Amino acid sequence: MKTAYKTLPRFAGRAQQSGERVTPFGAIAAVALVVLAVTVVRRYNVSDAPTDEPPGGSTDADVARLAALGRKIEAIKLYRRLHGTDLKTAKDAVDGMSRR
Repeated sequence: MKTAYKTLPRFAGRAQQSGERVTPFGAIAAVALVVLAVTVVRRYNVSDAPTDEPPGGSTDADVARLAALGRKIEAIKLYRRLHGTDLKTAKDAVDGMSRR
């Protein structure tokens, strides 16, 4: 037994009658939401989140100790967190500390 359904146009407005293309609001909203989510994730990168160490618990002496132990990556991360510098500045500073 066949059932016949009458299909109604989804957007039966002036744009459809004139042959113009109609973009559904939901698609635009979804794209905007994705762009917003990507922006937020890039702005608040999880790897830049503070560690469990108490504030003020680390000093430049800790950076120098890590550099002397050969743990340069950790020393660079700590230096960046303490001073808020970029990667190159932190790397140069840690390299200078390890040469002493």
